[in-house]
Amino acid sequence: MQITITAEHVEFLRENRIFLNSGGLYDSTWLRVGMNYNAGGRAMVEPYSAVHVGPKISAVGAFSYSKSYFPPDCFTIGRYCAIAEKAAPIASNHPQGRIGMSGFDYSPIAPFAQFERDKGYAAPKTPPRGVNTGSTVIGNDVWIGQEAMIKRGITIGHGAVIAARSIVTKDVPPYAVVAGAPAEIKKFRFPEPLIERLLASEWWNYSYDQFAGMDTTDPLEFLPSFEDAKAESRIQPHSENRIDVHAAFRRISQAMAA
Repeated sequence: MQITITAEHVEFLRENRIFLNSGGLYDSTWLRVGMNYNAGGRAMVEPYSAVHVGPKISAVGAFSYSKSYFPPDCFTIGRYCAIAEKAAPIASNHPQGRIGMSGFDYSPIAPFAQFERDKGYAAPKTPPRGVNTGSTVIGNDVWIGQEAMIKRGITIGHGAVIAARSIVTKDVPPYAVVAGAPAEIKKFRFPEPLIERLLASEWWNYSYDQFAGMDTTDPLEFLPSFEDAKAESRIQPHSENRIDVHAAFRRISQAMAA
């Protein structure tokens, strides 16, 4: 659904603490009043996240920021993630076992659509299968470097690091550091026992104000304090509260048109 962005749409983002740049400002950003915006589908976003680029709002978790665009209908980004500039999904692959590679037998884009209209010919379309499709889950505490490319349909585990200009074509285990084209595991951020302990802690389920007095610069110092506070219920999880921004945008546009 195409809508026109108004001041009310921008105010909705402001009220829900969904930011459009690192400065937390809403003027002179990529989302401008008067621009056309495709609000179709869902864009599930948590408050206290930042989406620095478009053309649409990416599905980002709390305390994460993305300086790159990932389509919200097929990429879900967790909490405490940092995504650098010019990272992107790998474009859909082309099936190699067909007679032709251009996609005339499954794609409706130009030039095929116009040719068929001119000829009065409705070509049968058979969608490709297993060629870089599906949903991609980017876990919590993930760092994706500049110009990295991510295949659709894979999972990037919690705590993983994707080096700049890597081409990621398969699942990445938690806390792995991957690099290269295609990306391969170079090392893990921490020893296996510490990784298991971090995963068990699920610290990203808490807002970082709960970490007051804890040493977040050293996991071995942080975890005992965090685990004790969690066991004694001295800290409380940060409730999952993803907002469907596109649904809200559509409601705002419909209300204004009424």
